[in-house]
Amino acid sequence: MLNNLNNKELFPIYGLWHKPFWQTKLFYFIVGSIILFIILVFVLLLIRRYLKKKCTKMVWEKALFDLSNLEKLIVKNKISSKNFYLLLTEIIKKYLYNRFGYDLFGCTDQEVILFLEDKNFDKDLLENIADMFESMQVVKFAAQSVVKELMERDLARSIDLVKKTIPKHK
Repeated sequence: MLNNLNNKELFPIYGLWHKPFWQTKLFYFIVGSIILFIILVFVLLLIRRYLKKKCTKMVWEKALFDLSNLEKLIVKNKISSKNFYLLLTEIIKKYLYNRFGYDLFGCTDQEVILFLEDKNFDKDLLENIADMFESMQVVKFAAQSVVKELMERDLARSIDLVKKTIPKHK
């Protein structure tokens, strides 16, 4: 009996057929878009990493940049002496940490001097740091203001400290 049926009679029975979603053009477009997005993000991350490595500054360049910004604030009279010395202390401690590995962030100014003496730090530089920290203590803790010349002198000492500790390339 099946042999007697022709193709025209079978179509009404199987007239509806379903194509799965994963075989449609829309699915291929979505998957392709996701893959393209992932590749794009990966390439952007690689570019960002490359540029970050290329643009990294040396420790002393960063310290000198921070000190020059501090100098600009002094010139414009936009910083109090207490804030100046707090920032200066932070810059110096950060520089000594990044340059020599000395973790001085929890130390008082006197402890920093004693620590540097134990490490046989350069005597001239240590003397400059001690003088600078001595004037810092008066300003930071006694809440006294200092003249602009003293701040400029201590800033110059800090710049000198950074410049003298830049490694010499052979």
